[in-house]
This record gives sequence, structure tokens and C-alpha cells, in this order.
Amino acid sequence: MSHIILKCVREGSKIRVKFHTYVAEDGKRYSDAYNNNYNCRFRKDLREVGKYYKILPQDLKITNRGNSVPFYSVKSTNVQIVNVLDTINVYKVSECIICMTNNTNITITPCGHHCMCAECYEQMRHRTNMCPLCRVTIEQAIIN
Repeated sequence: MSHIILKCVREGSKIRVKFHTYVAEDGKRYSDAYNNNYNCRFRKDLREVGKYYKILPQDLKITNRGNSVPFYSVKSTNVQIVNVLDTINVYKVSECIICMTNNTNITITPCGHHCMCAECYEQMRHRTNMCPLCRVTIEQAIIN
């Protein structure tokens, strides 16, 4: 089953939760599959610097309200703390996973994946209109 690994880090005086990896159904791990420039709402009582958390993709939501910066929020009911994290074979998603030449500049809702360029998104939305990572139907694309 696919899942998301989050990591708790300190940024200045704040404790933040950032995306570490997306683990696909086949077990492959992808870094940068989500946009770490967006804040992630996460239970404060679970935050501890250096800890890793495992969540299911359906427990993650991205919100885009008009002129404000989009943000992710995590349903707190199914969060698992992961003590040891295997980071072998992590694939970086800095380039579009479709054309593999352009940088990623599109974040997809509702899944929140940040994995393709605007050119490939335009082609994909006329064909399947599904996220290339998790196959959920794309509702909106946010240009970063």
C-alpha cells in the first residue's frame, strides 16, 4: 500500500513537518513528490524534531484558498511514528516524471503531488486527467 513519510524539523524557532518520501505501491520511494515550500498542518502534540511519521495518501489534503499560499493538512487519526527509516533507493522527483527534462512546477489537487511540468500537465489533462503517481482524478493544478 502506498504511503507518505513526513519528517519533523526545526526551522528557526518553529517546529515544522516536511515531506520526506512518497512510497508507491511497488515500494519505490520518491523524494520531492510533494511541495515542501507549502506549510503542512500537523498535530502539535505529535511533533518532535528528528521523528518520522507515516500517513496514508488519503489522509493528506491540499487547500488552495484564493490569493493565499496553498497548504497541506494531515488527518491526525491514522498517523504512525516510524522509528527507523530505510533511505536506500530514494528517487528524486525534481524533474517532470513524464518528459524527464523539465523541472516540476505543478502541484495537483486533491492528492498534492508535485511531479510534473506545465507542458505535460496540459497534455495529460486532455487525455486521462489523472495524477501520474497515484492515479487519482485531478481536480485542480497549482502552478508553482
